[in-house]
Amino acid sequence: MKKKIIFIILFINGIFLFAQNFKLQNFILLDGKSFSFFEIKFLSDSKLEYEYISESYPIRGKIFSVQYEQKTSIKTHDYIIKKDNDIPYILLSNSIGIGELIHPDSWGMRERLKKDGELTDEVRKKIFFITCKKNKKLVDGEYEYLSCGGFKGFTLFDSFERNYDKPEWILYKNASSCLKENETIYDENNLYTYNWGCPWVEGVTGDGIGEYVEIQDTAPYERKFDFLLIMNGYFSMDKPYLYKQNSRVKQIKVTGLNSGKEKILDVLDTPHPQTVDISFLETQEPFRVTIMDVCKGTKYDDTCINCMEPYPYKVIPYEDSIGE
Repeated sequence: MKKKIIFIILFINGIFLFAQNFKLQNFILLDGKSFSFFEIKFLSDSKLEYEYISESYPIRGKIFSVQYEQKTSIKTHDYIIKKDNDIPYILLSNSIGIGELIHPDSWGMRERLKKDGELTDEVRKKIFFITCKKNKKLVDGEYEYLSCGGFKGFTLFDSFERNYDKPEWILYKNASSCLKENETIYDENNLYTYNWGCPWVEGVTGDGIGEYVEIQDTAPYERKFDFLLIMNGYFSMDKPYLYKQNSRVKQIKVTGLNSGKEKILDVLDTPHPQTVDISFLETQEPFRVTIMDVCKGTKYDDTCINCMEPYPYKVIPYEDSIGE
């Protein structure tokens, strides 16, 4: 990254430390390569258990629910929640057994282990996560949670499921700049929500104030999103220190490209998903997002946004850091 000229399975939240009280939620992982499952149950603030659910195909019902055929033995862990450069993680008392976690026929895990070598016991005790909840009640009265996490860059769980058709209709274009490092290009297409660990990074000297990207909904029918979902900064399970070392957005300006309406909005300094209100745009017109202010990185001047897209619901992040 350009240097300054001067120099999981917790997906949930506020956990006992913050004003927003989030409850520990059970979680079911689908390993997309082999259609295997991994179920997490949080028994208390200090104990969890997991079990591998083998060779079953998902039949999805409400969020975090699935039908399956058989299970293996249950493994129990003590855990605590800690932070590394503002990225929270679950520290387990014992390492997770890969063979118990992912089906041995999983192509994805086999290829990952070939590439990176065996994951060490220490790595498999430390599970990074980002998470939030939607401000929309389900039928049973509970809030819907969205989470992503894993270790050493391997995603163990990812529940960011959209509630609207054709997410590929969201188009990112006309970024004013983007950073290029060797073979890696941090362009605006990285803002797509499933592209973890590779953000859009502006590419000018300094903090990137005034740099922008445009977002357009190309759906063939009219629809309206009142919120913009943002995951701020550079979130990497391989290198969590990149969040603090790089700059994050503090304020953005959203401008309707048809109406000319615009508004400056505050953005929380947190890697967790959050939304800002863009309901002042009366129709789902193309709009520009401009960097207006930043939280400076400790090492680099690069300002990063992990993910960003129009979204139908308000999202409450893991913690609120405005004013801290």
